[in-house]
Amino acid sequence: SSPLPGGVTLALGDLPERQRTAIAGVLRGEVLARLLQPAERLALDQGEELRPILRRSLVRQVQRLSQDHGAESRHAVVELLSLLDGMGQAVPFEAQTQFYRVWHAGSADDPAMAELARRMGFDTGR
Repeated sequence: SSPLPGGVTLALGDLPERQRTAIAGVLRGEVLARLLQPAERLALDQGEELRPILRRSLVRQVQRLSQDHGAESRHAVVELLSLLDGMGQAVPFEAQTQFYRVWHAGSADDPAMAELARRMGFDTGR
């Protein structure tokens, strides 16, 4: 039979578990390759547990927001939060504390930072 004209778009949740797990693993690997520093990737390759590496990376990315709270920097934080959430991990207190300092040091009125604050676990009143 011929393929459907125009193709079909499936969400990850529409796939069987085996395929969903495989695709999620590939996507996670791409995110890790992009966001982790070489020393963190090496530690992971040498068998260090992923959770503490992600937590340290998140703190580092949040600290980066103090100099650059543009879309790319915020997106990196969101990706790390999503990875931690997928592993059943809460936002690390150290990352929340650092974010609060950055957020209130000059970008508290920025709607994009307010949305990120909500993702970090803060009540933004929205």
